[in-house]
Amino acid sequence: MDHCETAAERALRWRDAGIPEGYSISNLLYNEAAEVLVIEVHHKDASLCERLLFRHMRAPKYELIGNPEQDVAFRSPTVCEKHPVLVFNSMKWQRDPDGSRGGADWDGVYAFDLRERQLDLCASKDSLVIPPPYDDRGWIAQILSLSDDARHAYVKVGLGKRREEGEKKIVKMDYHLARLDLRTKELQLITYLKNIWF
Repeated sequence: MDHCETAAERALRWRDAGIPEGYSISNLLYNEAAEVLVIEVHHKDASLCERLLFRHMRAPKYELIGNPEQDVAFRSPTVCEKHPVLVFNSMKWQRDPDGSRGGADWDGVYAFDLRERQLDLCASKDSLVIPPPYDDRGWIAQILSLSDDARHAYVKVGLGKRREEGEKKIVKMDYHLARLDLRTKELQLITYLKNIWF
């Protein structure tokens, strides 16, 4: 008769593999250039943030990417097929008075060298070059893919336009599929997204 693994045995096996207690895998990526597996993990407690871990395909344990603060989530990872590069999004969550997660602010787009283990900030709200006619805040909602040379990320981006209605100043947000130059921080808009909930 086959032995069925208990939840406790599975949790111990996952901890031995470097996956933190209480987390489960929600996304798996493979970078052929570095022969590295990358996993995105979520905690069963929704108040805890997403994390990214990596390991060489022959290594026994996963390692945490970066050292994010408690309220910073690393998410939306993508890898380049031809270079040892991982690019991902970072969001900083606000806390409600009861300690639960409130709204989130975009923290930036990061690149992680899977061989050298170097983490670099590629773009943030202070450095993102917003194209006209947009004149207010911009943020990367999701990273979709990377170019073969790892210099451009294809992203879903939210961009703001200020306008006056009587005495009120309002900001209208539009969403676009765009190409982000990871060196210059410039966005090239590809198409307007009429329905962002897909």
